[in-house]
Parts: sequence; structure tokens; C-alpha cells
Amino acid sequence: MSDSRLDSALRESFEVTIETMAFEQAFPLDETPDDWQNTNCIHTTIHIEEPLEGTLILIASKQCAEEIAMNIVGPPEDDSPIGDSMIADTLGEIMNTVAGRLMQKLLEGSSDFTLSLPESTFGDCPEIEKEFLVQYYQLADFAIKMVALGSGFETLE
Repeated sequence: MSDSRLDSALRESFEVTIETMAFEQAFPLDETPDDWQNTNCIHTTIHIEEPLEGTLILIASKQCAEEIAMNIVGPPEDDSPIGDSMIADTLGEIMNTVAGRLMQKLLEGSSDFTLSLPESTFGDCPEIEKEFLVQYYQLADFAIKMVALGSGFETLE
């Protein structure tokens, strides 16, 4: 992993967000976990539109995403499984917070930036061709992948 400004800002933004919202500690991993799979997962994407262009993608197993959502919103009253829409909304809020924290760090406190609405998709995750920065984290029994891509991030290196 690189020690770039983007790498450290994204790492801190993700770790603080997970700790404060999901009450979990995210441990950075130095390499792809041996059991990493892009199947039966959720990937949540948010686009940074101004003042630079870039995309952040969070990829997690559905089971991991359910646990994160339960930590944030609590279990349903009738003990049924948490619904996909609640999982998607929760991960969307996490990504919105991560992107906001990241931009605050990269822009040194400026609040002038534009983000898209986060979008979540369930199923097999598509291959990402031009991953600019990839980070893996261990969260309890699960691994999570965070990806940054886009020409705007390349200008920060």
C-alpha cells in the first residue's frame, strides 16, 4: 500500500466513520484477504463531482453489510432479517460520511465540494478495471474493500 496523501486521508476517513457510526473497529490489511470473494456482496458507490472528479466504492459481503446495518439502526422489532433497502441506505450513509470526511481532509477544511447520491447494488460485484487505490479492512469476522478511482485523485499524488 502506498503512503500517499489520498491513502492516509481515505484510511482515516473510513476508520473514523466505521468506529463512530457502526461501533466497530476497522483494521487495515496489507494485502487482499485469502478468502476475498466478489460474490453475494453489496457494492456502494459515491461520485465526487467537484472540485475534483473521483469515485469511491465500498464492497462488502451481504452478511457483513447486515451486521454493520444492525449495529447502526438496530435489529427489526419482530426479529426478522434486516431488509435490503435498510442495508443499502445504511451503507449509503456510511459512504456519504466517508466521502465528506475525505474531501474535508484533501481540501484542508474547505466545505466546497459536490457529491452524488450513493448507489448500492446487491449480487456479484463487477470487476473494476482501473482501481487507483485499493484498501482492505478487517471488521470483526469480515473483510471490506474500499476503492478510489478517477483522474481527480491522480492529481493528488
